[in-house]
Amino acid sequence: MSNPNKAHDPTRLVVCFLPGTNTTLREDNLTIVNDINQLLKSNGTPDNQVVTAVKWNLQRNCIVITCSDTTVADIIPFTEGIANVIIPGATGTIRENKKWFKIEVNNVKTGVRDSNGKDIYSSEFIHENL
Repeated sequence: MSNPNKAHDPTRLVVCFLPGTNTTLREDNLTIVNDINQLLKSNGTPDNQVVTAVKWNLQRNCIVITCSDTTVADIIPFTEGIANVIIPGATGTIRENKKWFKIEVNNVKTGVRDSNGKDIYSSEFIHENL
């Protein structure tokens, strides 16, 4: 069973805004939910795939929560322009809320790795820093 209050739930989409974005310019959460649903519908998402809530984390990322029978993977193709809907004029990146892994060798960070294996530093970079 899905639990959207739990981190890394498949119903949670993360919208990361670029550094310097004034997140205080956002609308209230209910307006954001309605605007996102309208955007998704206009982008062609099926009617049963809707956003039920949004919340903000300490890093000022917007966490978009979908209904329990919809995963973020289902709606990502329809999210073009979602950052601009949340904060007018803003841009950002959109990703699933997946667990990230931190890997260190002799206390040297090797990068971060998500479950898809992205964002690993090169072996040359790590060797130079050992």
